[in-house]
Amino acid sequence: MVRPGRDRIFGKIEVDETYIGGKNIGKRGRGADNKVLVVITAQIDGKRIGRIRLKRVPDASGDSLHQAIKESIEPGSTVITDGWRGYSETETWGIYS
Repeated sequence: MVRPGRDRIFGKIEVDETYIGGKNIGKRGRGADNKVLVVITAQIDGKRIGRIRLKRVPDASGDSLHQAIKESIEPGSTVITDGWRGYSETETWGIYS
């Protein structure tokens, strides 16, 4: 499903993470059992979404998010997040405006 070595997206990029998996009883959201955390990077193309990239990550820490973003987005892009603390160092990573 994913082409190895695919090009990174560029421009105005929205980044968010979500858990993917079936409905489970128990804890919801971050830390839910039997779920996979995926970072989604979506290129904003006017009023619609352009190209996207998905990347499975082990957790929502700044290190994991940074690696996923670095692999998905070209330097110089504008990154828009929801303010989750794992993204708090986005400006200091030195590769995004």
